[in-house]
Amino acid sequence: MGWKMTAIAAAALLAPAAPSGDVLFFDDFSDGVADGWFELPLGAVYTVENGWYCFDHTAPDEAVAGASNGDQGGSMSVADYSMRVTVIPRAGFVGLAVRFTGILWQGYMLAIDPETDMAAIIRFDGFTADPTILSGVPHSLEYGQQYWLRFEVSGQLLGGKIWQGSPEDEPSSWLLLAQDSSYQSPGAIGLGAMDIEEGSTAVLDADFDEVEVTDDISLSLTQSTWARVKRLGPR
Repeated sequence: MGWKMTAIAAAALLAPAAPSGDVLFFDDFSDGVADGWFELPLGAVYTVENGWYCFDHTAPDEAVAGASNGDQGGSMSVADYSMRVTVIPRAGFVGLAVRFTGILWQGYMLAIDPETDMAAIIRFDGFTADPTILSGVPHSLEYGQQYWLRFEVSGQLLGGKIWQGSPEDEPSSWLLLAQDSSYQSPGAIGLGAMDIEEGSTAVLDADFDEVEVTDDISLSLTQSTWARVKRLGPR
C-alpha cells in the first residue's frame, strides 16, 4: 500500500489561528454507543468502551477497519471543514478521513504510524489503486499514547496537525500541508486503522474519542502558501 516508507523530509508551515465558528458534528461516545456511524469492513470489531470508540481486527496479510459519518445523513453538508479527534493507537497505523466515500474507497486521510514514526496526508483512489502520499514528515510517536489530530480541508488545500496534552495545546503551525483537487465534494468524515504484514498476521487496535467537526477554516491559498506547497511537495 506504500504507507510503510522511508523518512520523508518536510517543514512545518505556519497558519493564523482559526476564528470561532459553528460545530457541524460532534460525538464523544459518552452514551455508550456509536449510532449513526457506518462501519466498513464488517470483519473488524467495533465497540464503545468507557467513552472510547474502539477498533480491533486481526487478519492474514492486511487488517482494515473504518467508520464514517457526517452532519447530514452520514455525509457532510459542506465541502470545507476542520476535523479534530483524539486517538490512542495500539497496533497498526490510524487516521482521520475527509471528503471520503467509503464504498468507493476514495478521499483523503491524515495518518500516523508509531511503528515507523511517520505522519502523512494520503489520497485514496479506490480499492485497486495504490494510495498516493501527498505530504509526509517524520514524527515521534508511541503506541499506547494519546494524541490529538486535526485534519482541515479548504478548496484544494489540506492541513494536518498532531499534538499531545489538551485541545488548548494545539500548535499554531501545520505539521503537514498538501494541495490536491481530486475530490471537491463534501463526502463523509471517517476514522480508520490499518496494518499490513504480507505473509504474516496483521493486527490493528485503535481507540477514538471527541470527534468534532467545525466550519473554522484557517487554510487559504495565498501566494506564499502556494509557493511552499510547490516547493515542498511529497519527497
